[in-house]
Order: sequence, then C-alpha cells, then structure tokens
Amino acid sequence: MCYGAPMVTSIFIVGLVKSGSTLLNRIMRPLCQTAGLRFSAPANDARQRGIELADVEVTFEPEGQAYGGFRNLPWPLPDFAANRTVFLVRDPRDALTSLYYSVAYSHGAPGSTDGTAMLERFERRRAKVRAMTIDAFVLGEAAALARLIEKTLGRLPAHRRYRYEDVIFDKQAWALDMLGYLGLSVSERRVAKVVGRNDLVPAREDPQAHIRRVTPGDHRAKLQARTIAGLDDRLAGVLERLGYGPAARA
Repeated sequence: MCYGAPMVTSIFIVGLVKSGSTLLNRIMRPLCQTAGLRFSAPANDARQRGIELADVEVTFEPEGQAYGGFRNLPWPLPDFAANRTVFLVRDPRDALTSLYYSVAYSHGAPGSTDGTAMLERFERRRAKVRAMTIDAFVLGEAAALARLIEKTLGRLPAHRRYRYEDVIFDKQAWALDMLGYLGLSVSERRVAKVVGRNDLVPAREDPQAHIRRVTPGDHRAKLQARTIAGLDDRLAGVLERLGYGPAARA
C-alpha cells in the first residue's frame, strides 16, 4: 500500500450523480495530492473494469488517503470518515435533466476488461433513452434518483455539504472552504491555478458535451410545466432534505 501524508486522517469526496461530481474531483484530486494525500477513486476504477462498485472489495486506509469519485455509496463510510467528508448536491430536477443528456449522448462507455455485461447494459440503455422524450425520461427516473439520494444520505457520516448552485460561480471560495474544513494546507496560488483550469462555462449549449450547461435551474428551460409539477411531487422528500423545498423556492 502506498501511503501519503502520515498522521493525516484520510478524507472522502462524495458528489451525487450529475451534481458536478466530475468538477469536484477534478479540483480536489490535484489539491489533495499537493497536500500530500494519495488520491484514489474506487468507483472510477471499477467502471473502467466494467463492474459495479458494490462488487469490489474496498479497504479504506485511515491515514494519508483521499478517496473520491463517489456518486453513490453501496455501503456506509468508515467511522473515521466523520468530519472528514465533503458532499456535493444539486437540485434533483436539474440532475435528472442533466442525466438525460448524459445517458443519451455524452457519458463515456464503461470499460470491459472484467466482462462486457455493464457495457452491454449501457448500450441498451443509451438506445432506449435516445428514443424517449426528456419529459418521459425524468419522470421515469425520479423515483430511482430519490431512493439513491436517501440511501446516500443514510450512509454518510458527519460531513460538510455544498450545493452546486451556491458554488458553481465561485469555485475558488468553494475549494478554499473545502480545504479549510478538511484541514489541508494548500497555497491560495495553487488553488487559483487548479480552479482556473476547471472554471469552464460553455459559450453555447452542446447537448453532446460533458460540460453542456452549468447554469442552475436548467430543468425550467427544458421540461414542461406539468413535468416539473410531477417531479415536485415525486421528489418532495429529497427536495426538502437537500434544501430545495418550497421555502427555498419562494
């Protein structure tokens, strides 16, 4: 095992699916490495192999590591992850809207070194979603996303939560706050350099690009009013838990 930063309690970087998790990891990976931590992403490694994270035996080292790439948690994080975890969320209606374009167009296919089953499922799903309207897709996926969010929340220890809408246009302050919370020492100059490489806002929307559109509230531009009303009803519990309930929208 390759260790980094001995005596520094390991950290965990979690982002809900289609909630800016790729951006989160692109920022935090080099910053954690600068702070002396060894960065690993078990979920990304599993996907490259073509297997589910739940099917991989993962051992978390208590010191010197930064574990990222999580978009769901098949199991609870270890006790030492308490107060050593950051968690990025997004309005689930925007996440579902983004998921449609990702599944239909932009998301890269999984690897197949350990088998082709995941790749075959991916290709079947892409073909199916491309034949659907975005409204039908988001309504059909809402319950599954709600369950995923509830499970993830139930498996997280004490953590610092960030909302995509609050940080997307001030990534420098966001990165500095995460580092401060985790007690990692990185110069502001280094943070600015890393953030600058990842502070991308498309000049125009490209449905087939990974960074399609960063503006919050995209579901209101893409979905029919009755679809949004249906999502409000089906996602009511998680909208409230994540801070997107009626009071937040008023």
